[in-house]
Amino acid sequence: MATYNVYTMERPGRPRLAVLLAASMLAGAMAMAWGLKGFKAERIRVPLEASSSVADWPISVRPPAGWTASVPAGAPSDVGVVFTEPTGRKRELAVVRGPELSIARPVPYAAAMLDELATWFSKEIPEFAEQGDAIPFGPLPGLEIMWFSRSRDQTYGAVTITPAGQTYALLLRSSTRAAASDAATVRWIAEAVEFPKLRLTTDVAEAAGVCGWQLDTLPGTRAVTDTSTPVPTLTLLSPRESQEAWMLTLAPLPLAPNRTPDSLLADIARVELQDPNLPRDAVERWATVSDLPIYHATIRDPARLNEMPAWLVATGNQSAALLLGRFGTSRDALADTVVSLVRSLRAAPETTMPDLADARQRGEALLAEVRANGLKRWLTAWARQDWWYLFEQEGTIAGTARMQYARSSSDAEEVWRIQSEQQRPRSDGSVFVVTAETVTDRTGTAYVHTATAETRLASTRSPFRLRRPDEERYQESRQPDHDVVRKSLSGSRTTHQSMFQADATFASEPVLDIVCWLVASDPERRPAVVTTADRHAAQAVTKVLMPLGPRPIPGQPDAPDAPAVLIWTDCRLEPQTLYFNGDGVSICIDIGKHGVYRLCTEQQWEEAFPDAAGLSPLSSSLQ
Repeated sequence: MATYNVYTMERPGRPRLAVLLAASMLAGAMAMAWGLKGFKAERIRVPLEASSSVADWPISVRPPAGWTASVPAGAPSDVGVVFTEPTGRKRELAVVRGPELSIARPVPYAAAMLDELATWFSKEIPEFAEQGDAIPFGPLPGLEIMWFSRSRDQTYGAVTITPAGQTYALLLRSSTRAAASDAATVRWIAEAVEFPKLRLTTDVAEAAGVCGWQLDTLPGTRAVTDTSTPVPTLTLLSPRESQEAWMLTLAPLPLAPNRTPDSLLADIARVELQDPNLPRDAVERWATVSDLPIYHATIRDPARLNEMPAWLVATGNQSAALLLGRFGTSRDALADTVVSLVRSLRAAPETTMPDLADARQRGEALLAEVRANGLKRWLTAWARQDWWYLFEQEGTIAGTARMQYARSSSDAEEVWRIQSEQQRPRSDGSVFVVTAETVTDRTGTAYVHTATAETRLASTRSPFRLRRPDEERYQESRQPDHDVVRKSLSGSRTTHQSMFQADATFASEPVLDIVCWLVASDPERRPAVVTTADRHAAQAVTKVLMPLGPRPIPGQPDAPDAPAVLIWTDCRLEPQTLYFNGDGVSICIDIGKHGVYRLCTEQQWEEAFPDAAGLSPLSSSLQ
């Protein structure tokens, strides 16, 4: 099942406010209302209670002395606790969390994802949001934010992102007009926040070794390795006593023979923007350090709410390091840090990166095996029934998926048709729907793949009415006896057509499914490299398929271990893991921070998600 090739996008709750916030952010660090900078030198000391944990979150907060804690009835699940001042102005302080974000999102971006929580907390829709100064948020860098409402009330906030991408914020409001002490209170509490499970260390060399690097840094630099993902990342933080705060995340990437560092960085920028149209000068050769060229680009999110500098440098003949500037009070300080890091950055001898040349040969051999036997050998078992999946996010069912395989044959040829649909209900009553179809020859070489993503709204006249601005259509094809793969992407945000030359490592989507199963079930656990098309990338992208052997299925402790494979795509920053049954059908698809797909029966699907059956007339189209 190819559901791991899902459409994912972070969407602010109310884009209009997010755009206003972004405009404010791009204008630079501004004073937060009536002379916030005026009390900067005159810090108002706020007496605080002892540190207390928040819900079951990995964060502890010291509330102001005497304030009472509660969780209001009907509060969103992302509200951990609300502290209330018992006398005087009876201010309220909320500790909230936002969505878990990609490592390609900087700290300022997190503020744009908090507007729904700010609306709930302030009890009215804010009209404007403004970024303030950089402040400490416990051991992490944070930002001050202020939301302004129509009634001229202000909600103060402080926000940060952990190295793993979790957003946390403090929100303070009062029933009376804001005072300078409100901002001071937020600052004081933010600085005292603790993250008990955050394994910060000043032994950067040891932390870098976990990611397969050798690295030296300035004394006092702090490091944390995120090993919760299949491919560990390294985040470096400025020394606590530094005048310039910064945060850099380093991610290892495979660098295949068909890739150059600049083309890889360009495709990463396209994928993060979710737009294949990238200016020709978007990637520049920024500097050369120790004979290594450093390439630079600006990473933007799909809604273009924020920008983040990114650098890429080769760390060997088959690996590269992506450096993401997720926070920096000074661009010069951030740039100087990058240069200093690159001088000593090398792949460690004990790196876990597989030999890509050997893996490429393995990939070619597996593709030749599929072509020689035809898809029928594997897809016949998959075509016995439809395959139903539930999509889970943080343990909650958030959507569905369905796959169907069908074969038609004649004396002339054998044709396979693979259809799928994904549905994601949203809080506003709409449903995000992705339908896809691949029609391919018996070997999976010549094919046509089409996919449509759209948002559907409930209507009294028909089951759904299409909201055109969210529609996107993608087509990919390869003709018989031709090596050219053609792509086209059209939608409200972009239109693009391109082509590239396929080589012996190229796999269409149905073939990729089979190869993933062959790698996962290989008793010798040999990795493989294949290339595929990506709707946003300009070139063929490299996928490193790493067999993991039998593994426990995430969230299913009572289920037997299943053969698993890690899919590491060079231009996508979050690897994914597939788990299979004995026939090679995907029973679990772990797409990292975006969620998990789990195989289920049709009856289980209906029981767990009873309203889904009426969400889309597309269910009947798969018959």
